[in-house]
Amino acid sequence: MNIIDTIRAPIGELQLTDEGYLYIESSPIARPGVFPYMTISGLSRQAKLPEDLFSETTIQSANGKPITNDHPTVQVNAENFKQYEVGMTMNDAAIKNNMLTISMNITDPETIKAVQAGKRELSIGFSTDNYEVPGAYNGVEYDIEQKNIRINHVAIVEKGRAGSEVALNLDKSDVYDAYLIDETSNHNTGGGMNVETIKVNGKVIKLSDEDAQAQIDKIVADLKKKTENDSAVSLETINGLTAANNKLEGENAALSGKVKQFEADADDLKAKAYAQARSRVDLEAKATQILGDSADMKLSDREMKIAMIAEVNPAVKIEADASDDYVNAAFDVSVTSAQKVPNLGVNQVADNEDEIAKMRNKRLFQKEV
Repeated sequence: MNIIDTIRAPIGELQLTDEGYLYIESSPIARPGVFPYMTISGLSRQAKLPEDLFSETTIQSANGKPITNDHPTVQVNAENFKQYEVGMTMNDAAIKNNMLTISMNITDPETIKAVQAGKRELSIGFSTDNYEVPGAYNGVEYDIEQKNIRINHVAIVEKGRAGSEVALNLDKSDVYDAYLIDETSNHNTGGGMNVETIKVNGKVIKLSDEDAQAQIDKIVADLKKKTENDSAVSLETINGLTAANNKLEGENAALSGKVKQFEADADDLKAKAYAQARSRVDLEAKATQILGDSADMKLSDREMKIAMIAEVNPAVKIEADASDDYVNAAFDVSVTSAQKVPNLGVNQVADNEDEIAKMRNKRLFQKEV
C-alpha cells in the first residue's frame, strides 16, 4: 500500500551552501503514534509503533531518497527520478526526541525560492504493509498496525491540502496530521480507485467541485472539535461512509460491465460491416465481368443480382414480388454456377476467377480507405 503522511512541523534552519543549494539539517519527518486515515472503506485508525518506525531498515530507507516539490502521482523510481527530483536527503537518518529526522539538500532553484518564501511543510511518501491487529498506543486505540515501512520520497508541500486529497485530523497534537490519498495494492500497477464523490459525516461532496476542499476542511474541523473530548467517531458515521463507498464500488463495477459489452458490440458491428463490404465488392466484381460497361454500381444487391440473372439466363423470369431467398437461389444457380463452366458463348460468363479476385481486392481496398 502506498501512503502519504503529512507532518506539520517547521523545516529546520535553512543554510545556503557555496554552490547555492539549500541545506536543511536534521528535520523531523515522522514520529510514532496513532493516526486517523480516511480510506475508501471508511475511517481507519492506524498505528506507527516505535518498533516499526524506528527499525533499522525503516531508518535506513530515509537515507539518499529524492526530495520532490509537492507529491508526484506515482512512487519515485529510477525511471522517473529526473522528472520529479529537486534534491536529496542525506545519509544521517536518526532518531531524535522520539522523531525520525533527516538532513537534506535542495538543489532546484524554483523549489529553493518557494521554501524561502514560506513553503515549509514536509510530507513523506512511503509504502507499508497494513495488519488488522487492534491495540492501543499511549492510551489511544487503533485497529491497524503499519509494518515494513519504507520511505520512498520526501515532499515539500504547502500547508493545507488541495484537490481530491481528503484530510482528516483527529489527533490531539497540533503538530502532526496524517492523510491517506492513494490506496493501491502492491500487485495492482493500474493505480488507485477513481472516486468522483465522497460522503463525509453524512454529506456527499463532489470532488470535482471548485470548493470541494473547503467543504471537506469545514467538516473535518467540525469533526475535530467534536472529538477533542471523545476520540471515537460514531459507528453510524463509519457505517454511512462504508455504505456510500460500497455503493460507489458497485456502480463502478456495473459501468465496467457495460463498457465491456459496448466494446464487444462494437467489435461485432465492425466484423459485420467488413463482411457486408466484402460481399458487395465481390458482387460488383461479378457484375463488371458479366454486364461490362452497362453495370450500374448504384443498384441494390437484389437489383444487381436480377440484372446478372437476366444477362446469363434470360429464360429465368424474376417477378417483382419474388422473395429475396428466391432471388438469391436463382442467382446462385444462374450466375455462380455459370462461372464454373468454361468456354461459354457471347454474353455469358467467362471462367476468369483470377481477374474477379483482382478486381474485388482493388475495390475492397478503395472502400476501406
